[in-house]
Amino acid sequence: MKKMIAGALLGVLMVLLSGCWDELSMANRASALVLSVQPAPNQRLKWTFYFPNPAVTINSLNNLSAGQQFYEASATAASLGRAYQKVQIQLARDLYMGQLEDVVISRRLPADTLSEVINAYNREGILPKTVYILARSAALNTGLPVTVQDPVPTVYLTKYFDCRACQPVELAQPAWKVWDKLRTPGVSPVIPYESKTTRISELLVYPVNGQPRLLSHRLTVGWAYLTNHVIKESLSYSTPEGQVTVNNITSHARVKLTLRRGMLQAFVTIHANGDLTQWPPSTAVTPKDIRVVESKAARQLVASCLDTVQFADRTHTDPFGWGRDYLFRHPGSSLEFSKHGGMIWPINAHVTVTMHIPTVGVSS
Repeated sequence: MKKMIAGALLGVLMVLLSGCWDELSMANRASALVLSVQPAPNQRLKWTFYFPNPAVTINSLNNLSAGQQFYEASATAASLGRAYQKVQIQLARDLYMGQLEDVVISRRLPADTLSEVINAYNREGILPKTVYILARSAALNTGLPVTVQDPVPTVYLTKYFDCRACQPVELAQPAWKVWDKLRTPGVSPVIPYESKTTRISELLVYPVNGQPRLLSHRLTVGWAYLTNHVIKESLSYSTPEGQVTVNNITSHARVKLTLRRGMLQAFVTIHANGDLTQWPPSTAVTPKDIRVVESKAARQLVASCLDTVQFADRTHTDPFGWGRDYLFRHPGSSLEFSKHGGMIWPINAHVTVTMHIPTVGVSS
């Protein structure tokens, strides 16, 4: 009797622990890598799923156009779940989202619709929360930028965001970060914006309601300095003798926050370091010249940071998360904040920048 029970238990364990009882072949499964969300008529959305072409082989990959490396399937629906069902029926395959890498949204999606999309995505347990969120120009809604260097076709957006050393400022926004900012008072979500193919150098800032606001490249750089997202920036300016360029700039910002008469006061101190990589030819560089470059570079960074703060104040947004930080340090202020749902405090900033450039190779 004991042998029979043991045998039955062994049989059940073999089925439960095998991990292969629900396995599907590639011919019966479609693994989406990118999800695109665009506005559609009648308050619905167009959901487009991009899949790597299973017909692609290592030998044929470099001979295929970008359009052949991926295929797509679209559905117009009011919700992600309904679109999922429609596409699955359309493909006659099991739609698998566990390998999703990027979610690309239209710039025309307002803040409340973005919130609905991200919340719906977050509720789907099988979807990875580390996917990158990106906004694209309406002119780029067709096609998908890909790379062809790998044996399997890969999405350019994922490769770029994964390569931290490739970016002058860190703009990557995983889905969980966007969702967290949508649910947290005192901070406005930001999403990287692709205005041209394979050019990601701007941000969209989402107010509490309404359409997103575009941070220009210059203001995006200012945001990066204020929020410690600079990786290796550069700046330049012209002189009568020629061009001056400082490269490989790194920085660290410290922020002190106070609240005065309903306005958030930010006192920001930024310490930056960079290398002098361009100087007018046939002109010796002296320590005095280095001090002048440091001063001009610091003033340029201050102007960029202050313009970014003024943009945030003018658009009633807080892409820096300073309101959230103040609420965290002063819990008593949350009562006043909660009385005005979605309120963003007006912001005023005082920015101080010190720039250090090594004097290696400088004439004495």
